[in-house]
Amino acid sequence: MGTVTLTPTVSVVIATRDRPADLARCLSGLYHVDRRLLVEVVIADDGSRRPVAAGLAATPLPVRVLRVERSIGADAIRNLAARDAEGDHLAFLDDDAVCRSDWLTVIADQLSSDVAVTGRVLRFDEGLVSRARQTRYDDRYRGLLPADRVRYFAGGNGAVRADAFHASGGFDPRAAGGDNTLAHRLTASGGSVRFRPDMVVAHRNSKGFCCAARAATLAGRATEAPPPAWTLLQSALRPASSGDPAVRALNTLLGLCHIAGQLLSRSERGVDDH
Repeated sequence: MGTVTLTPTVSVVIATRDRPADLARCLSGLYHVDRRLLVEVVIADDGSRRPVAAGLAATPLPVRVLRVERSIGADAIRNLAARDAEGDHLAFLDDDAVCRSDWLTVIADQLSSDVAVTGRVLRFDEGLVSRARQTRYDDRYRGLLPADRVRYFAGGNGAVRADAFHASGGFDPRAAGGDNTLAHRLTASGGSVRFRPDMVVAHRNSKGFCCAARAATLAGRATEAPPPAWTLLQSALRPASSGDPAVRALNTLLGLCHIAGQLLSRSERGVDDH
């Protein structure tokens, strides 16, 4: 008798709030994935003023909506959706991102042997903030090889085995940068997050400088082991690489926001440099 290979099932979780145009574009990208792997798309509506369900009548995808009336934050709403999801794997996508057609195939392949996977984010929009944020993404990926272990998990382009997610406790909604805290939790429980450069989403990078600064600060606060203060100062003088002076200047500012987040984290943890 031959062996029966079971096809893994993936629940895609999309956290959203008041971005109907972004969400429609995000869903359009999922039309082109291998739907044999897709058991459902759980749209986690974090208290949108106009309930998401009102605009989903025509979608051909297996979509269902989980809604809270008042916003509880992206990580908390992701946890609620993950608890309710049916798939063997949980794939997380931002509402302002569009996945490549092989996105689920790459996820299923990597999670056949590993606990969690994260990939690359590429911009599709224009403007200084978008270019600056893309440079920071690119610097993060520089030097990484396929299947390298990484210490971060992109909540807008990441996937994890459902059993490992639940065993780790999921995202920490109390912490800044809760998607990165998931990577720390998975590592603590004996798992790891692997990098796949071919796991790609196109992303609307720019929601304005204030949003970029907040994201950089939260990422700094989520640092697992904040470095000594003198190392933080050195990193402030090394902005993300780019030949564009305006991009370099903006990334210096975003780097300072990241450092401010790390200093807040040090203060909260009572870290002593001596």
